[in-house]
This record gives sequence, structure tokens and C-alpha cells, in this order.
Amino acid sequence: MRQLKIAQMERKFATTSFFILLFLILSLVPYFVAIIIEANCLVCRGQKWLFVLKESSVIFLFLNSTVNPLLTTFRINGLKHSVKIVLRLRRQSDVNSFGSFLPPTSLANVVCN
Repeated sequence: MRQLKIAQMERKFATTSFFILLFLILSLVPYFVAIIIEANCLVCRGQKWLFVLKESSVIFLFLNSTVNPLLTTFRINGLKHSVKIVLRLRRQSDVNSFGSFLPPTSLANVVCN
């Protein structure tokens, strides 16, 4: 049972890492295309469409940097619980050593024993 949970958690980490890498590549490609066009096309340098492409790709890069931590926190429960502890939305005593939430009944058992 424990090995199954570990395998599921590792699969979730791998999937999340894949999505982060995919979004990074998708946001970098338009930027690099705009840079390559600007470097190799002398006629295109003063064009408005190239400026718009380059600036919108920079905005897309910033959005990617904003979405990655949110995606990671949303997908990985241990990280989500840690963020809640840091933001003081949950007490650290409510979390066991594996990062999962302890129900109130098990907390009472821990304190009493």
C-alpha cells in the first residue's frame, strides 16, 4: 500500500515537471523566433508586427513564470500543505511527517497518548 502511494506521488511529480517544461518550451519558442527574425532580417527590424511579437512573447514569458509556482502548488499536496503552513492558514501540528493533514480525532489521540 505504501509503495503504491509513493509510486502515485512520483508519477504526480513527473507529470507536474513535464507540464512545467512543456509550458516553458511553449513560452520560449515565440521569443526566440522573434529574436532570430530581428537578428537576421534587416527589413523587419523597424516593423511594428515584429515589435508586437517580441513584446507579447516577453509578456508570455512573465506569465509562464507566474503560472509555474501556482501549477506546482496546485498539483503537489505536500507543497500545498507547506505553503498553507507558511502563510499561517494551517498549524504545523496539524500535519504529520509525510505532509498529509491529520484529522482532529487523530490529533486528540496524539496529544492524549
